[in-house]
Amino acid sequence: MTDFSMPNLDQRMKKSLAALKDEFAGLRTGRATTSLLDPIMVEAYGSKMPMNQVATVSVPEARMLSVQVWDKGMTQAVEKAIRESSLGGPEPNGRRHCNSCGAARIERRASS
Repeated sequence: MTDFSMPNLDQRMKKSLAALKDEFAGLRTGRATTSLLDPIMVEAYGSKMPMNQVATVSVPEARMLSVQVWDKGMTQAVEKAIRESSLGGPEPNGRRHCNSCGAARIERRASS
């Protein structure tokens, strides 16, 4: 039987709002945000790690993400993780990778 007490309902509502907030953070609006790379995991040092634990993610322009890898050996793993995501192919520039986040194409809009 489900507990309908106020403390339990309050806790469940807070969890639901946190999950909704995470979903909204990944929404593609045509403007680049660092949260677009949050769900991307990189194969690093024998395990999967979040992108923000192997690189610095920034937004230099409104429609561009910049990923600067801390360890030079991780460059290919980060590039592969970005390429396999729905963001498309990165443009490598040494230890930095740039991704353009343009407006969604018709195919991407239809699949969402």
